Amino acid sequence: MMKVLQEFSELIDLQNQNIDEAMRTYLQYFQLPGEGQKVDRIMLQFAQKFFKDNNDSVFVSADACYTLSYLMMMLQTELHNPQVEKPMTFEQFKKLAKV
Repeated sequence: MMKVLQEFSELIDLQNQNIDEAMRTYLQYFQLPGEGQKVDRIMLQFAQKFFKDNNDSVFVSADACYTLSYLMMMLQTELHNPQVEKPMTFEQFKKLAKV
């Protein structure tokens, strides 16, 4: 399954995009599953592809891209999910991001 995801990801052009634009471009091809482990694999593949296509960006590694993209997804979920009663604070976000 991961090999298929890797090969499919190679067909998506993420060059010269900011990470948020690239994430939007990438995710338009997927309906994210509800299972966290599957979402994690998709986001990991996104980060690797983004870093490969934009190796001159501010990110020092694909891991840095992955961390930020996953945190962006968490914020998006908290913003739009009515089941979230107490949204993450900025301090909590910084702690997760290790800033």
